Parts: sequence; structure tokens; C-alpha cells
Amino acid sequence: MGRIYQDWGKYEEAIAHHQQSREIYQQLGKTDSLSRQLRHIANSQRQLARETVDRTAAISLLTQAEQHLEQAIQLNIDREYRENLAYDYIALSLVCSDFLRHIPAGDPTQPIRIAQFENNYSMGLGHFTALGQTVNLAEKTLDIARAYLEIPALENLNLAESLTRQSLQTFEEFNRRRLQADALKLLGEIYKHRIPHQPDAATTAVQFCLGQPPTLPRTRHPRKSHRS
Repeated sequence: MGRIYQDWGKYEEAIAHHQQSREIYQQLGKTDSLSRQLRHIANSQRQLARETVDRTAAISLLTQAEQHLEQAIQLNIDREYRENLAYDYIALSLVCSDFLRHIPAGDPTQPIRIAQFENNYSMGLGHFTALGQTVNLAEKTLDIARAYLEIPALENLNLAESLTRQSLQTFEEFNRRRLQADALKLLGEIYKHRIPHQPDAATTAVQFCLGQPPTLPRTRHPRKSHRS
């Protein structure tokens, strides 16, 4: 039920259901399922924080999400659940990126959060690479690309585009149409952000948003294998 409420955008209800499941799995000693519930709680808390207008309340939710993910990571390290760790580290990196939405420029904690974002997603992508989960790697890479687009403290349009193109190439190779559409849409958003400094980017942005990308040479980008 928790995942259903989360998909519906009812994050408070999702958190409540995941917390109930967490308690049950804890009583049963099912550590693998327990750690997943901790991650689901954190993901819902992060999404709820995005909808929370009050800055203090939003930061409180992100702090709780961070604590839940740290618990999950410790459980998964102890039991060597590498697949869980891959998702946990990506989730933690996105929590760190959302903290940056609330940290003013020049704040001494900003570079710390940026480093945490980069280190955690590198760990997560490294686990997906080691597991050979190519499509999951590409899908989570797309989440990281979006962070580089949307969050001012992280903004790097060139990196966002490079990561998105890597993911798009994987989705094309594996014929994942929905994910292809997501990647093309993100490329359209990236080119919209380029328009103030690159007026001709408007045409390219429209083409991507319509799912009709301009013809460009296909380039293979070597992926670094981050070992954790």
C-alpha cells in the first residue's frame, strides 16, 4: 500500500504504511525487507519535503530521510546486500541535493553537501556497474542529470546533457520506450535552460520535447566503474 500511496503523491499516507511494514519486518528479523522499507520511507519524506512550503519543516523531513537511509546503508553493508546499497546511495545523494535547495549561496555547509551528493551517487552508480545492471544504471544516471539541471548550487548543463545522452543511448539499445521518452524530455528541458545564452537552442529544445531529436553523431561515453 505504501508504494501505491507514493505513486499517487499521497506521501504522508505512504510514510505511515511503510513505517507499519518496517515494524513488522523488524519483528520478523527480515533485514533485507526492513532496509527497503527504510529507503521507501526516506523517498516519501524527500518528496513530501518538496511540497512543504515551510523551510524548517522541509529540512526536518530531509534530515529524517537522511537518517533512515544511513540506517538502511548500515544494515546492507553488514549483510552485503549490494543491490540495496546501489539504490540507497542514489537515494541519499538525492536527499543531499534537495538539502541544497534550502542552503543559501555562501553558506559553509554548501560545499559539504555538494561533496556528499557527488560521493554518494558515485557509490551508487558504481554498485549498479559492478552488478551489471545496465538499465538501472542508466535510469538512476538520469536522476542525477536532473539534479545537475534543476538545483542552482549544482547546475552544470554540459554534465547534465552528457549524462542524459549516455542514458538515452542505453534505453535505445534495450528498447525501453518510456525511459527513452523521459530522457528526450529531459534533454528538451536542458536546452530550454540554454536559450538565454544560446538562442538557437530553442529549436533543439522543441525537437527533443516532441520526441524528435536532431540527428547527431552517436558517441559512446566510457563509464567509470566506481568501486566501493
